[in-house]
Amino acid sequence: MSFLELKISAFKNARSTDPATVSLRQFLNSTKYRGLIDKVRAATDKAERDILKKNLPAATISGTFTKRRIDAVEQYNGIICIDIDADANPGIDTQEMKARICSYEQVAYAALSVSGKGVYAIVLTDNTEAKHHPRICALLEKFIKHYSDIQIDPACKDITRLRFVSYDTNAYVNESAEPFSTKEMTARWDAEELAKKTAPPKPIFIPDHPEPGTTTIERVEAYVKAIERNAISISEYSEWTNLGLALASEFGQNGSNFFERISFYATENKRKEAEKKYKNLLSTNTGKVRIGTFFHICNQHGIKLWEL
Repeated sequence: MSFLELKISAFKNARSTDPATVSLRQFLNSTKYRGLIDKVRAATDKAERDILKKNLPAATISGTFTKRRIDAVEQYNGIICIDIDADANPGIDTQEMKARICSYEQVAYAALSVSGKGVYAIVLTDNTEAKHHPRICALLEKFIKHYSDIQIDPACKDITRLRFVSYDTNAYVNESAEPFSTKEMTARWDAEELAKKTAPPKPIFIPDHPEPGTTTIERVEAYVKAIERNAISISEYSEWTNLGLALASEFGQNGSNFFERISFYATENKRKEAEKKYKNLLSTNTGKVRIGTFFHICNQHGIKLWEL
């Protein structure tokens, strides 16, 4: 059976509490509301967009419900409907968002959101129990962030979350999509996390390391050069952020160049976001993360001063 024949609950609008059972095909292929959707996309004021959007029909994509409550799920279908918002993914346009997410064979559908500024995608999984839905969503969020550098909206883990009707003349449809193996996905992630903890990176030689007694800025320069020379990607979000905080704490605005040089080898998204991110870290920095954290993170990635 095509995934498009799976049943979902549809509601007249965001305020409605009485569901009607329809097929996913009926909801996704609806053309009745294109005029109102165009008004949503044309609105320049967010408050106006939100008001218009709430008048559109919406659906709970992950199953059917007797009422729109977690304890009122009637039939769970294993679908995860993810949101990829522009605000959470600066520098990535909707075309690129779709290209990245559609590279997964488990993605059955992808299209523009109702605002036209983001993308939503329907991912098939082999999960059969609604109670496991939040954990599988969180796991999927980690995988997509790790392998595609795309941040999906964590609110997608809410099984009752409404998806407003939308349209996209270039929507992606994959009738041959294979469900994500949640068992395989969990095992793979756990194995990779264990490998990070048990297999430290090979130490990286710093040929021009500073002599004892040199300044902190000279030591940082040597470490940054090692990152550049070896194209080391420090892309895990918390590490990347703490590098910036450590540099901001030690050097203030003068640490911006170091952070941008490090970010160049992280991910494309972080490279584009580095300048803006550092300014934000400067304004929010409490001074709790000191320069020692910078050296510690570098050491964790194998960058160490090496005796000649």
